[in-house]
Amino acid sequence: MKAPLYAVAIMLVALSGCVTLPDPVPEAYLAGTSAEQARTIEGLEKTAIAKNQAVRVRKDRESEAERILKVEEGRLSIMKEEKRLLEEKQRQYQLEEDAKKIEENAKLMAEKDAQVASQTARVEYSAARVELARAEREVADAELAVAVAELNYEKAKIARDFLVSQGTGAEGVKKGPFAEKPEDFDRPYRKFLEKQRSILVKKNAAREEASVKVKIADEKMQ
Repeated sequence: MKAPLYAVAIMLVALSGCVTLPDPVPEAYLAGTSAEQARTIEGLEKTAIAKNQAVRVRKDRESEAERILKVEEGRLSIMKEEKRLLEEKQRQYQLEEDAKKIEENAKLMAEKDAQVASQTARVEYSAARVELARAEREVADAELAVAVAELNYEKAKIARDFLVSQGTGAEGVKKGPFAEKPEDFDRPYRKFLEKQRSILVKKNAAREEASVKVKIADEKMQ
């Protein structure tokens, strides 16, 4: 696997707080890789690269959603300030007992109230879009982590078979929480993959919830 992808995986693990990321499989342990296994690894590497690119796209979309939210919040802030000024004018006109201006300003206040209500709905919708964009980016992160874990697990299985075939004793394998025996070499990689898959399930569920929120916010703007 390409080093940059492994670095990305380390970052994802640190952020998600999941189980310890196993060390990269030593290249020497992949000496027995068959042609079919090599094709499998190549396919998994291409998948990981594609998932890494997908993460970048999702990050850009999240940033754009955040930018739009700030724009909508700024518009709402201006409208609220305009509403406040109209309220101050109304109080002044009432002190002046100017019936005509009171009536005209009341109409402006009603229009502004409607604008504020509409813009508030737009802000809520934009906020929901940000939440969805963030959830989609987190799903992309999780999918990348799974792809990287699948790649390393495939390598670990090859390494396991190689070590067993070589009759390598426990002292020949770097000790870890599960890798004290050659036949157990792939165990931490499988555990890590299982954890990443469980995280992906949770992230997909969160994305569905965010999607529902967007639909509800969209209906409010109708």
